[in-house]
Amino acid sequence: MCKIFAYMETFYKRVGVKLIEMEKKRSWLLVQTGIKASTWSSWEKYRRMPPADRALAIADSLGLTLEYLITGRQSALDFRKTSPQILEIYQKLADMDEQQLRRVLTMVNTIRLEATER
Repeated sequence: MCKIFAYMETFYKRVGVKLIEMEKKRSWLLVQTGIKASTWSSWEKYRRMPPADRALAIADSLGLTLEYLITGRQSALDFRKTSPQILEIYQKLADMDEQQLRRVLTMVNTIRLEATER
């Protein structure tokens, strides 16, 4: 089987598994994403990946990353299930320059060292 078809098959399986976990039906997902049932059926039947905007809407509605739906791998930068404090820290780090990041890393290492000495 062509590798791209394998990805599409597992994409739809992952969506189905997540819907079961959430105790939701496909009709719920279609309402959330604005996708017509006939469009979904066509994508699935012909093993087509939804357009990027629709695939992202599917992932967001399910609380998953698009990377996970396509490949089964979770991104290390997926902070959706993280505390608001960590998300805030990440956003502040993203705005820092290289010198500021090095200073933060030094502080983090110092805090870690202090914690292990206790």
